[in-house]
Amino acid sequence: MLASKEIRWFFEKENKEITKWFLKKNLTITTTKPRTDYYKKLNQDNLCIKLCEGTIEIKERIGKVTKKQMGKFAFGFIENCVKWSFNVKLEDLQTKEIIYDENPEWIAVTKNRIGLKITHDAKGNYLFLPTTDCVDYGCHIEYARIQANGKFLYSFGLEWFGDKIIEIDTTLIDEITNTSILGCLESFGYAEFLKRL
Repeated sequence: MLASKEIRWFFEKENKEITKWFLKKNLTITTTKPRTDYYKKLNQDNLCIKLCEGTIEIKERIGKVTKKQMGKFAFGFIENCVKWSFNVKLEDLQTKEIIYDENPEWIAVTKNRIGLKITHDAKGNYLFLPTTDCVDYGCHIEYARIQANGKFLYSFGLEWFGDKIIEIDTTLIDEITNTSILGCLESFGYAEFLKRL
């Protein structure tokens, strides 16, 4: 079991400012290979179960969400979560049924994702690393184009991991979002997102 906290926004159109920031880091959504995750239909806003590339991941929100100002124009809700994961074989009958038979109990969500891990260097400054790098603690910052139930959406999120929580300075969020407004109405987790589909 792993503990994490996260904040996420969903919006209908590409956010040009966030796109520009990631482009400066040589990351673009259009050049990433799409990945399809399969989410169990639960109709809950605090629990999420997904099949992702041979892994079942279960994420449960614990406690209440907390409203937070992340930047000059960025407000949202932080969720504290616990996560479990275990491997499944892609050739298992139930796994194949979810992926290939379009099981109505599961929702296919295709994502083009870009992201970075943020941690600290030896002097305590931000260190930006590829998402594939292993670090003990930090914050994963992600931007994604999502296709689900025939709709295209975008998502921007921060997910903290590890035993040590690093503070994300509002100036960094302002640098990423510039004058874009990210509001509380667009801020919710994947479980709520699935309910709204």
